[in-house]
Amino acid sequence: MGESIEALRQQVEHKSEKITKLGQLHSEQWLLLLDDCGSVGSLPKFNREVESSHDERMQDYVGRFLYEISKIVEPAPAFSHIILFHGMDFLAFPTKENPYHLPIPRKTLLERGAKAPDEYLRWRCKLSSVRRNYDPSQGDLDSWLKAGMDKRGKGPVPHDRTLLS
Repeated sequence: MGESIEALRQQVEHKSEKITKLGQLHSEQWLLLLDDCGSVGSLPKFNREVESSHDERMQDYVGRFLYEISKIVEPAPAFSHIILFHGMDFLAFPTKENPYHLPIPRKTLLERGAKAPDEYLRWRCKLSSVRRNYDPSQGDLDSWLKAGMDKRGKGPVPHDRTLLS
């Protein structure tokens, strides 16, 4: 994740230099960042869904990453908004005000991230998928869909929601 933060910092600096050279073309300058499959893509969703009931480490991870991004965009006065998109989800990092009431990082997560150790920047996301084939001999379809699979794909087990390590 640290590499992603560094790459983001470099891109924001580069884009800020370019837009500054062009001058004030419009009343607002927005930087839109699209992340379809990278490591920061899930942040808009996590910002909205991570709550106090989630694992402490997950809250620290999301908070630390949001905090690092906010530190990158704060000194980018060339832009009025920097928006991170992932699919239909997005998260705005306004550099001045937020007159459009766009979703922004939650204050509690930013405060938590400021205190979280650097170890969270070394975490990696692991995405996986399992293909299962249903047949009526396996019982009720709804129950079958809700059940997870063991590592060999042989039988149902409770879902494991762990995404990060």
